[in-house]
Amino acid sequence: MLFSLKETSRWLGLSPFEIWIHLVCTCVFSVLVPLKVDGVLSTSTSWWQVFSPLFISDAVTGYFTVIVFIRLYMSHHVALAASRSVWSGVLLLLFSIFKLLVCLRLEQISQVSYATAMTPIFIALGLLAIRGCYVNDNSD
Repeated sequence: MLFSLKETSRWLGLSPFEIWIHLVCTCVFSVLVPLKVDGVLSTSTSWWQVFSPLFISDAVTGYFTVIVFIRLYMSHHVALAASRSVWSGVLLLLFSIFKLLVCLRLEQISQVSYATAMTPIFIALGLLAIRGCYVNDNSD
């Protein structure tokens, strides 16, 4: 069973625009990774450059979250603005930490294990599971 865009948006707590940004940047990243691994990209291309579309999507999503927070706050929806901003901020922070740790590991700057690098993803999945129960409980 596939989720509709509305269901996906409610469950993830992201707008369709944010989902679209992440999908586009993930597609670009999905092209760059095999090119890097197969050696098509020059050896001077670092993993930071390969991961840059994902970091750009995080930055755009963070900027969009700030804009939405300001708009909701100015329209006197303070509770909604705060809850949406906290949720988006926590997810952005967890995914950014994951990408940072993976880049550090791939560049061999740090001896962080892959298990440690995956920890933010497990935390995010736990939070999404809790949110999924909450969203389904308050369905229309």
